[in-house]
Amino acid sequence: MKIKKTSLPDEICDSIKASIKNGEWKLQEKLPSENELSEMFGVNRLTIRMALQKLNSQGIVETRVGEGTYVKDFSFSTYIGEVSDFYLMPEMIDNVCEYRQLLEVECARLAIERASPEEIAALGAVCDRYDETNRRVFALADWNSELLQELIERDLEFHYEIVKLSKNILYRYSFEVAREPIFRYLQMIVTQRHKSSIGNRELIAKACSQHRMIFEAIRDKDFVKCRNAILKMIDYTIDLSELA
Repeated sequence: MKIKKTSLPDEICDSIKASIKNGEWKLQEKLPSENELSEMFGVNRLTIRMALQKLNSQGIVETRVGEGTYVKDFSFSTYIGEVSDFYLMPEMIDNVCEYRQLLEVECARLAIERASPEEIAALGAVCDRYDETNRRVFALADWNSELLQELIERDLEFHYEIVKLSKNILYRYSFEVAREPIFRYLQMIVTQRHKSSIGNRELIAKACSQHRMIFEAIRDKDFVKCRNAILKMIDYTIDLSELA
């Protein structure tokens, strides 16, 4: 059996990480200087610097030029977004529909059971923002990539809000990991729909109605209606003219 060797920077990184987790250094608190850490751990400054670089790359601390290193408010979604290019594979795009059908229907079911009236109202506000952006995008004859980006962000915001209303932290993490392939898939779909529906107000209204239907079904605690609306929305093989 081979003995696993751990480098000094890794050991120091793990030690600092444990201290942060245990509350020895709190959020936004400045860590000791490199010289002080060097004395604390009995190693040279280069070893400390390598450990801090690793902690920076993990999103646990941030080093500010001329100021020092501070404990950072760790964001799982930000960290995943920064490394998504390393795990995102082309075949993942093909798996988006299956994944969303499984996750979003279950999250909607839990949202119906667990969400408070105030949280449902907040979901309605997110739906309003999506509808407003959707109308602006599809009313334009000329391509506007920035507005398209905003629309997809609003779309993801709506679905992520439902995932959050499930109040299951693992579902939230799962959605954050899958966010980038979902985003890229939506880019393709929205681009196609934009080209086929420019100026057609009836189709624009039908496209908006899907999110509104999901929101109202959750508000009214109608899981069957909600599930059907989600599955119909996710199945992008359906022609836009069939959305009703």
